[in-house]
Amino acid sequence: MASQRLFFAIEIPEAVQDQILAIQKPVESVGTDLYRFVNRENLHLTLLFLGQVEDEQKEEFCARARREFSGPITLKLDGLLRLPEPTVPKILCANLGGEVAKLRQMQQSLLDRMWTLMDGSEIKPFVPHITFARLKRGVPPSAKPVKRAIAAIPGIVSKEFVVEEFQLMSSELSEGQPVYSVVETFRL
Repeated sequence: MASQRLFFAIEIPEAVQDQILAIQKPVESVGTDLYRFVNRENLHLTLLFLGQVEDEQKEEFCARARREFSGPITLKLDGLLRLPEPTVPKILCANLGGEVAKLRQMQQSLLDRMWTLMDGSEIKPFVPHITFARLKRGVPPSAKPVKRAIAAIPGIVSKEFVVEEFQLMSSELSEGQPVYSVVETFRL
């Protein structure tokens, strides 16, 4: 039986991608041996990770995602987010502002629709963000160069952008960065 590694996500507009790529440059200037940067084509906002999904189940996930949502959501980049916590900056992200409460409601609605199909996967609390860098293995998050790299990041703020759709994405792991592809697009 064939399966795919799937997740629901929102693709990011090109203008916002440009802003995120510009944020990566000051971090790179401190040292390219600290962080692995997310490529333009992989920048997205994850809504819900499904894990390995059998092909027969994929259509049911899609059918449930096609049901009506509450409409477009206006978002913007709004500051730096360090995960898993500010003092352990293993992952650097752009925080999101704007209609985040509406985004959370949409994500919860999506989760509620999918819950009975999911294989008991651990559901992590939803934190709206766009990951743009991950600390390389072996680099301690408390290292002085890491702190300098984070200090070099300019303010992260963007103009508002309107999200009118979301995607079911597949993820193929590779040695470099994962390869994401759109399985289906859904209207909000």
